[in-house]
Amino acid sequence: MFKKLFGKRAEEAPLPAAPPMLKPSRRPADAPKVRVLFLCFGNSCRSPMAEGLANKYGADVMIVESCGLAPIHRIDPLSIKVMQDRNIDITNAFPKGPEVVNAQSFDLIVNMSGQRLPSLNAPIEEWKIPDPIGQDEEAFRKTADLLEQQVMRLVLQLRLNQHPVLRK
Repeated sequence: MFKKLFGKRAEEAPLPAAPPMLKPSRRPADAPKVRVLFLCFGNSCRSPMAEGLANKYGADVMIVESCGLAPIHRIDPLSIKVMQDRNIDITNAFPKGPEVVNAQSFDLIVNMSGQRLPSLNAPIEEWKIPDPIGQDEEAFRKTADLLEQQVMRLVLQLRLNQHPVLRK
């Protein structure tokens, strides 16, 4: 009955061809590091946390800075605490605007501000990460978790030569 309905038995049927695998190629050790700017609104929560994570996990492939469109007067204490819980020290970070870091000098800008940026010399990658400002510690932890995932994805793409910024 099975043969009438389906033809060959499952163990006799040929397996479908596997999709072609991308051949990852590691970046040469002497390749220049990619300059990445993490940008959010106040440079108090998301962008300093992303900068800290990128410095910890991706210092071999990128040089990072952070800034905000409208920087406030200090890094949020919950940003500092949540990052310290991950053994990442951002206590020396301070909020700054794009004019301080020369946004035009970067290879990639990661925009978390939710604002449309003017045309710049660098490609802009949009990350939709919620701003935890004014919320409880749990909101900061969730934001840090999301940032860590995005930063690790970026680091791996850069290490494997698979990020679009490397294809210019």
